[in-house]
Amino acid sequence: MTMEYFSTFYFVYPAICVAVFVALYFILRKKDRHIVYWVLFSLLALNFVLHFVKLAFPPYVGGLPGTIRKVTFENICAVSTLVFPFFMLSKKPVLLDYMFYLGVISGIASMFAPMNIIGLGVFEFETIRFYICHGSLWICPLLMVILKVHTLNYRRVIKVVLLYFCCLFLILINEVILMVIGWVAPPADFDGTLWDYFLSNVERNSGFIFGPPPEFEKIAQFLLVLTPPFFKPGEYIDCYMPVLWEVVPVLIYGTIGGTAMCAIWDHRRMADDFARCRAAASAKIKRVRISRRKSKFAKPVFLRKRRCARRRAYN
Repeated sequence: MTMEYFSTFYFVYPAICVAVFVALYFILRKKDRHIVYWVLFSLLALNFVLHFVKLAFPPYVGGLPGTIRKVTFENICAVSTLVFPFFMLSKKPVLLDYMFYLGVISGIASMFAPMNIIGLGVFEFETIRFYICHGSLWICPLLMVILKVHTLNYRRVIKVVLLYFCCLFLILINEVILMVIGWVAPPADFDGTLWDYFLSNVERNSGFIFGPPPEFEKIAQFLLVLTPPFFKPGEYIDCYMPVLWEVVPVLIYGTIGGTAMCAIWDHRRMADDFARCRAAASAKIKRVRISRRKSKFAKPVFLRKRRCARRRAYN
């Protein structure tokens, strides 16, 4: 029995991850925050170890040393797996925010698009590892926020978006290194140079750093409409400018989407800030109205000058 889209285990494994999430919530909800923190960190640490242990099992063990690329910063989830334990140890709020947004989005998305394990046996080590690792990416950050180990702040959303771009550039640099080393090369049937292969939006394109694949271009129009023309194929260049093509769309949609996600937990701060902004705006409008009213009844300067001159002449 192999893993296929919409097969029985395609739904069973995500359901097990949800069950683990619910179980951990009820087990940890009355525990001390210190205990919750270390339990969640242990899951991320296990995730980190499994990321390297997979090289000892099929389908990676037969392709060494080339398959070492699979434990590098090859895609968004790989970056998250490698950095989340250290982000959690740092306890820096913006890094923990990044864990929440990217972990929840990429972790859940991978559950419904498990491309790396399609065709593998449902009980193979790699299949089970895939769901343990990608499940941890969303389970730990979500519990971290729900159980109040970390408090989100919508004011830091823009910083998280900028960190996301750092992640994409890290993947891009990693891709360059892999090609220079020779662990990534065009297949025999690829028609083009190594440079064409590198810039292809069809081949290795994690995070869509080389642009949306042709089959997704129609769906991605809501992104492309915000992309400057000199960053996408057309009059200026022949391909998508790596990473830069999505800077403007992600800044806009990422900020809006991140703020919407954060509103579930940080709505009081948002309401307070809105109230303060409204009060400040009202006060400013009131001052403008008062100044206009005073100027309306004020006597012109030239009349005051004439009156003073008359008084001096009379005296």
